[in-house]
Amino acid sequence: MTATELIKKINSIRHDANLHFTGLNEQQINYKPSASSWSIAQCLQHIIRTNESYYPAFDRLTSEKYSASFWERKSPFTKSIGKNMKAQLGPTIIKPFKAPRLFQPSLYSIPLTICSEFITHLDVMENRIQTLFTENNKQLVICSPVSNLITISLPDALEMIVGHTERHYAQAKRILTDGALQNK
Repeated sequence: MTATELIKKINSIRHDANLHFTGLNEQQINYKPSASSWSIAQCLQHIIRTNESYYPAFDRLTSEKYSASFWERKSPFTKSIGKNMKAQLGPTIIKPFKAPRLFQPSLYSIPLTICSEFITHLDVMENRIQTLFTENNKQLVICSPVSNLITISLPDALEMIVGHTERHYAQAKRILTDGALQNK
């Protein structure tokens, strides 16, 4: 996937979120269809927390002092992990996963500002993709924020992040179309 394709997906989500989520009230964005499911606000917060956990690795790549770690250079699993992560965490749900604690959203009511924070976050993600997804960076490898033993190529990481954003944005949209939410 190209940077242009990833940015197009981010722009589509941004436009849709502006259209559908910015007019909701705090009760609506915190509505949960069931005790075990997430609210719209929790989905948006999860996307932000997950994506931002990659920022330190992205910042490292753009640093003048950047040097890949031994494991980033030598891991024999990078290609297979990237392929697997894109498939398992992407927009199509193959198997549901419990998010690692690092990425868990708040269990409590989330302020209405989460909608504008999400829109701003998508702007930042678009800029990061434009900055990072260059021909020179296609061979770079980063470690996952979950574990330094999990390595993924930069293009695979960016594609996985956008796919994961699509996945949880679609989850939030399903809550929006839930009949019970319409009556709130």
